[in-house]
Amino acid sequence: MPAQTCFRHTRRPADYRCQQCGRPICERCINNARFCSKECNARYSSFIADYERPVRRGGGGVGRALLVLLLTAAVVGGLVYAQQRGLL
Repeated sequence: MPAQTCFRHTRRPADYRCQQCGRPICERCINNARFCSKECNARYSSFIADYERPVRRGGGGVGRALLVLLLTAAVVGGLVYAQQRGLL
């Protein structure tokens, strides 16, 4: 199996792969220790920043709607039970 060559320098062996796009790169093409270009470095940095951003809690949501539905059913059930027993 022939060794891969750098995507820019076709006569140089590719010792690495870009962390973002996966292109084979040689020692001369490495940008910031693991990327083939500044663009790939920026895309990866943006992805990591989005990934590490805290998740916003609050607002509506299925959990809150389910809780309201459950509490409403409990209240209605209690009222029906009380009416059947003649407590209301």
